[in-house]
Amino acid sequence: MVCDSGNIHYSDSYEEENTLHFLLFDLGMVQSVYEETRFLSSHVTKEQLSEYGLSEKLRELFETVEGELGRQEKYYQDIVKAKICEFWYLLIRRMPRSSDRTVRFNKRIEQMYDFQELLSYMEAHLQENITLESAAGQLGFSTSHFSRVFKKLTGINFVQYLNMIRVERAVEQLKNTNKKITEICLNCGFTNIRTFNRVFKEVTGHTPTQFAQNAELELYNPVSYLQKYTQKKYVEHDSMTLIRNVKAEADR
Repeated sequence: MVCDSGNIHYSDSYEEENTLHFLLFDLGMVQSVYEETRFLSSHVTKEQLSEYGLSEKLRELFETVEGELGRQEKYYQDIVKAKICEFWYLLIRRMPRSSDRTVRFNKRIEQMYDFQELLSYMEAHLQENITLESAAGQLGFSTSHFSRVFKKLTGINFVQYLNMIRVERAVEQLKNTNKKITEICLNCGFTNIRTFNRVFKEVTGHTPTQFAQNAELELYNPVSYLQKYTQKKYVEHDSMTLIRNVKAEADR
């Protein structure tokens, strides 16, 4: 699938045998036409790509980019750029557009910016008492509207998201510090050890003690795949990255 720039999205492939490839590129390569492109949807699905006859083109794009980045022969940067531009131009040729595109686009960008600010705030203040009401208030939403929008944008509800990033922080401290479990519990925003143990096991499948004692255990967290998978390939001097899910490839 293809996701538009600035949109919050997530990938969940837990317990599935697959390989995930993420291609992120600098919009500057298609800027001349991007500002005039306002799709009806913020993403293009597998079914839509097939309908537009672009499934094979997307496959070719990934094969070309990965091959060129691997070999890095003369003009490989230009070939990568050309392939991305080709796919983008074919996409905007076939995708339906919005009639009130400027207004809708600006509203969506503003909403995405506000949500990104909220998510950043949550990660920076995990140890504080972050409630659904306080988060909704930051955006000027009612709790019911906020809950619906949050689930639509992230794929999970507010409490699940908050628990995931708190557990992710706890795992980091369990693996990299000598802090006691009780201290980590409070540092990550949990009010008591019983709740911490329950939520931790719900998210990871293991207890905090098991994580502290077993360095081989890994955290499954669909929220932060960009942080978790560090094997990245770059086009020299360009903001273009091919991110590969190495663990999934190894498990197959």
